[in-house]
Amino acid sequence: MKLGAAGIVNIIESLIKNTSVLDLNLEGNEFGTRGAFIIGEYLRKTKTLQNLHIGNNLIDTLGIKKFAEGLRFNRTLVSLNLCRFELAYNFLKDEGAEYLSKIFRTNNSLESLNLSNFKKQNASFNLMELKHFLVN
Repeated sequence: MKLGAAGIVNIIESLIKNTSVLDLNLEGNEFGTRGAFIIGEYLRKTKTLQNLHIGNNLIDTLGIKKFAEGLRFNRTLVSLNLCRFELAYNFLKDEGAEYLSKIFRTNNSLESLNLSNFKKQNASFNLMELKHFLVN
């Protein structure tokens, strides 16, 4: 059963009150743009979440932008799994990829980033390797 946007809203509302959750896997729930907005807002507020998996959720460019804005303000997330975060699963376009790459250039808390099936990438990167890749 897929949670969809309404299910994500309920989960995130509960997580705002719960400060002990460190890992969150929302992969494959088809929550779309609205869910990405909610997660972006949560990322702005959370002081505890360390690992997030959000691949395969039908997120469009607007949703990616809002998610990236939340990620920009987050300083606790150390692992981000964007597995299957591509056009076929999340409607990622060049503009959405650019939003994310800007955040990856400035976010100093991320240590691990999984970009499996992310456009042409097919591996899990160490963030230092990715930063070098993005800068060059």
